[in-house]
Amino acid sequence: MKTSELSSDDSILVRIVDTIKKSDIDEWNYRGLELSNGILCVLISHPKLDKAAAAINVSIGDLGDPNDVPGIAHFLEHMLFMGSSKYPNENEFSKFIENNGGISNAYTSTRETNYHFDINPNVLADALDIFANFFISPLFSSSSVEREIQAVNSEFERYLSSDAWRISQMEKSTLDPEHPYSRFGTGNIESLQTIPKESGIDIREALVQFYEDHYSANRMSLVVLSNHSLDDLQSFVISSFKDVPNKQLLSQRYPPDPFGETGRKTIYYVVPIAESRQMKISWVIPDFQEIYRCLPIWYLSFLINHEGTDSLFSYLKRMGLVLEVTSYAAAQIAPGFNIFSIEIELTIDGLKQWERIVFLIYQYMTMIRNEGIQEWIFNEGKNMFIKHFQFAEKESPFDFVTNLASRMRKCETCGTIDDFKLPLPNDFIPTDFQLYHRQEETSIITRPQLPKKIKENEYYRLYYTEDRFYKLPKAFLYFDLSNSLVNIDPNHLIMNRIYVELVTDSLSSLTYPARRAGIYYELSASSYGIELNIYGFNHKIGILLEKIIDHLINLKIDQQRFEILRENEKQRLKNYHVDEPVSMASCGIYYLTSQYQWNNDELLNCIDDITLHDMDTFIRTLFTRFYVDSLMYGNITENQAIEYMTIFQRKFHEKHLFRPLFPSMWFIRRHLMLPDGTYRNKYFINKNDFIVILGCNFAYTMLNDGYRTNAIHVYLQCFHETLENNALINLFVQLIQESCYNQLRTKEQLGYIVRSGVHNTQGVYGVEIILQSNSEPEYLNQRIEIFLDSIRDYFEQMSNDEFEKQRNAFIIKSLEISKRMEDQGDIFWSEITSHEFCFDRPPLLSEILRKFERKDLIQFYDH
Repeated sequence: MKTSELSSDDSILVRIVDTIKKSDIDEWNYRGLELSNGILCVLISHPKLDKAAAAINVSIGDLGDPNDVPGIAHFLEHMLFMGSSKYPNENEFSKFIENNGGISNAYTSTRETNYHFDINPNVLADALDIFANFFISPLFSSSSVEREIQAVNSEFERYLSSDAWRISQMEKSTLDPEHPYSRFGTGNIESLQTIPKESGIDIREALVQFYEDHYSANRMSLVVLSNHSLDDLQSFVISSFKDVPNKQLLSQRYPPDPFGETGRKTIYYVVPIAESRQMKISWVIPDFQEIYRCLPIWYLSFLINHEGTDSLFSYLKRMGLVLEVTSYAAAQIAPGFNIFSIEIELTIDGLKQWERIVFLIYQYMTMIRNEGIQEWIFNEGKNMFIKHFQFAEKESPFDFVTNLASRMRKCETCGTIDDFKLPLPNDFIPTDFQLYHRQEETSIITRPQLPKKIKENEYYRLYYTEDRFYKLPKAFLYFDLSNSLVNIDPNHLIMNRIYVELVTDSLSSLTYPARRAGIYYELSASSYGIELNIYGFNHKIGILLEKIIDHLINLKIDQQRFEILRENEKQRLKNYHVDEPVSMASCGIYYLTSQYQWNNDELLNCIDDITLHDMDTFIRTLFTRFYVDSLMYGNITENQAIEYMTIFQRKFHEKHLFRPLFPSMWFIRRHLMLPDGTYRNKYFINKNDFIVILGCNFAYTMLNDGYRTNAIHVYLQCFHETLENNALINLFVQLIQESCYNQLRTKEQLGYIVRSGVHNTQGVYGVEIILQSNSEPEYLNQRIEIFLDSIRDYFEQMSNDEFEKQRNAFIIKSLEISKRMEDQGDIFWSEITSHEFCFDRPPLLSEILRKFERKDLIQFYDH
């Protein structure tokens, strides 16, 4: 990295970093800046980028909250979106972003607050100016203060029934009360309104004071990404951010021990809302900021997380005590300290023998200490980090700027046992990174190549596409095994789920080293079969494919593991009624409108009757006859794709399996058509348990046992999938999203979760509005109905110029290309699994969208 110092009389720029280290295949251009007010900035440019994005990270989080107003850092995050002196309208920023095809968000953590957005590149300069004024002259208007306290409180109430959040708050409450980490960082109406009023504290004055005390340009890191040149981006940044005040604040650093003398060697027992059996062991450690390049935490986590032979996990699993072992530390909780944790998902026996597990963990760590630091393990990990950096896929601009802005600032003695050993060298590490398809210098590839069908018979349908767009040594193999047997009754659906869990469980020691080497797999059960995806570096992907197929076919079920995993599935089913209300509501809509779908209680009622013999019979029947849809995508040749499919078929045929489906065994995926007049299907989740029919609309209400909040999911069924219908409904939803959010959340403060979108199930499209709130569902329904009734006037009052502006922004958004090769593969795959096969959907939709006029949306609304 090279830097150039500017002349001392330059009043705006202090430093330019003209060379930033990047991988050899990274075509993006980078420039670092330090502004005279102390803001550190990274600019990222490439002419092919179809989305602009920016993020600013402020190195103060909720650990900076004063004792008398906990949650104020989080509250400030909300308030900065509510207007500035230059741009005083409350929703000006969010409306501008939405109307130009973008999204925005923010988060507050212990050590930082991060604000971020993406948008159409053509209006980036204007967006940056509105954004910069968050940090120059925020208004903090009194009316916004009152409403946003309600928004913070809604967010707090959303988390009240989350076991992870509750445990985190319990942990904080047991720490040294003098340490900032013990504070309540989320905030609620009590901490931000009730108690301050009782104490004579003006919350707006406290908010302004916190902003003045902690927000300063020299605590800010800015990242801007676009298709503009680096010089243009530099000009945008200087113009908008040069006036952010620098108060020359010192970096925050916090005491190194949040536990205190009384907080260590302490055991806490927690009764969860959802049924679960977990144990967590935590140690306070240094933040290791000075030696972050060495990744000391990675070395320990790698060995504890290892799932291969002679590992901690394999031993505990063999004893029937655990389902999963995970260790981790935050990238940095806060300057001054960090916390290293091991989390164990326990079996029933493991819960009874938790003390034994703790002792075994210390024995394993003693083995690691006795063996000493192994240079080959460090080098193996180092080399894989280098390969991942060299061939890293791009994140979406939104995620990329958010993450980069954040990174810029930034026991008693035990013996050991013979069963514990360090892992062996990893045979899955790839060594061949050759690209099979070399792009000619004169050719210009503007979009990923589309899949083509290269083979079809009574056994399978194989699609293939090479990659010349992302130019990475990676491949993506997708297999969809269809057999209607899995959905003929609840028993078979549950057996399919348990079978997938058994295979995944049996593969853990084999696939862990592959995962560490950058080759991954996902095996999942569906309503119509099993889906297998294998992806990552292509060099040894075929080896993993063969081993996974061998396990699928030759699985020998252990009675103990079967009982453990059946119990684990039963636990998941029981927890459905304590799931977040919006999730339950969405599942309810899917259940009510699907032709073939078993509900949670039906599945729960049959799970105890499933035996090991039932599983053996099911597996044999499942694989006797099935059909495969497959996609091979990436750095592989057409011949290799056919070879992989041949291997797949041969291994099943060797066991006299994999015959063609009978016609009656084909699974027809259908969505139920609501009767005439019942275009609105509503699912209520609250404290009552009944079903009602309102006029010609259906409204269903069901019980949630875990949350104090209610949810409503309104589904307006519209029509079957066609390209024209797809374009029309997506444009309609895009144009009402900001209005829906602004009305129901910002103005009416009905809840923290307010969403509108397109509902697509089995090729049937509809409009959905989702709310989670303390208000009663009937009231929420009334407010949604009033909003829906206002949509026609909204479109009537919209000027043609405004309509065309928003339509064109949506066209640009619809043509965006996935920045990650994996995401593009998933898009292609969804076209196959949905049986729509419209691989060139974005450009086709864009042409249709150009033809729509405002009257088309009014006509759609009226009908």
